[in-house]
Amino acid sequence: DRLAALGPAPTDVRASRVEGDAVLRGAVLTALDHARDAVFG
Repeated sequence: DRLAALGPAPTDVRASRVEGDAVLRGAVLTALDHARDAVFG
């Protein structure tokens, strides 16, 4: 109920599980993206 009050669209929240280090992988990929942009423009 509290989540529904925060946004204009109905929200369905479900628990899930991600294998491996998804957050770390995403952070590294983002850092590499920024580094490539800085070096190669």
